[in-house]
Amino acid sequence: IDAGHGGKDPGAIGRSGVQEKGVVLDIAKKLKSALEDKGFRVVLTRSNDEFKTLQERTEITSKSSADLFISIHANASKARSASGVEVYTFGDMTYSDKNEDQRKLNQKLVFRNLEMTKDDNELETIISDMYYSNKQSESEKLARTVIGSISKLVKSKYRGVKEERYFVLRNTLIPAILIEVGFLSNPREEKLLAHKSYRQKIANSIAKGVIEYVHQ
Repeated sequence: IDAGHGGKDPGAIGRSGVQEKGVVLDIAKKLKSALEDKGFRVVLTRSNDEFKTLQERTEITSKSSADLFISIHANASKARSASGVEVYTFGDMTYSDKNEDQRKLNQKLVFRNLEMTKDDNELETIISDMYYSNKQSESEKLARTVIGSISKLVKSKYRGVKEERYFVLRNTLIPAILIEVGFLSNPREEKLLAHKSYRQKIANSIAKGVIEYVHQ
């Protein structure tokens, strides 16, 4: 679980001063507890108000032998009326994406945890392609299940599943989603996100979506 921003990077800031980095860290911690209660092993890319680079976030994920990557963020828009939850996945990989330095490094980190012949280029290419195919199909399933759970249990506006080329999505090998839990630029949603009880409700709804996805 990846809580966006942190430390010197506050992320989005609402008109009342609510900062994204604090909101998403609290949701991440609550989500961790909810999933651990159901027997999941959970790793946080950050557990306090510290800044982690995008590279560090993907490397933590690759070293952890994780099955899923969930990045949590809060949205902002010039239109104060914009509201709701949306989930992002990474679409088709280009040649440059496949050969991005960070992806190559993360692939090596993942392969270290596998029982396989090391430094076999043909084998590594086959396994890399398998990871990519699995990521494409499973990320979409995970995203739709999670956003359905959030919009239903939190009764937030459904903004859909979208594709984006975010660094943490394209440089992780496992199924990965990025959740925008609401708009801090919207006064009503900023007020909601400022409350622990609402953040707990969001965490519970994400957890329920993840559990539903796992049992599909």
